[in-house]
Amino acid sequence: MSEIVINGGTQRIKKLVLLATKFYLKKLLPRHSLYIQIHLIRNLAKKESRYGDTIWDDQNYRPREFIVRLDSALDDDTLIWTLAHEMIHVKQYAKGELYDYSSRSYTKWKGEQIDADNYQYADLPWEIEACELDKELYESFTGLN
Repeated sequence: MSEIVINGGTQRIKKLVLLATKFYLKKLLPRHSLYIQIHLIRNLAKKESRYGDTIWDDQNYRPREFIVRLDSALDDDTLIWTLAHEMIHVKQYAKGELYDYSSRSYTKWKGEQIDADNYQYADLPWEIEACELDKELYESFTGLN
């Protein structure tokens, strides 16, 4: 069973994020046991030009510990959609689809070495996959699908 720790944000937002995270984990990684820290940071988008991000926190191959940061100033729908996107990245790392080399600037995506410096952010294959799947995952959670 996965452990989820949420820091920051209001109690209402924490509850919403916890429910969504559990739902997304059940859909994406039903057999994995992970430790996920979620940091709700007010105005992350203004400070760092991002709604959220995900990093592994233990080992670079098939990690089991993650830190997810989300902008707590987002409206509920955008926050939960962003969480869906970031949880897809958690899935990519946990299943070994996405692998960051610790000593090189390359990333491995589904067995292929990728030099991310040669891509626009939106053209990175793991971002393409996350963008293709996040809406469906979000809509499944919210009951829109």
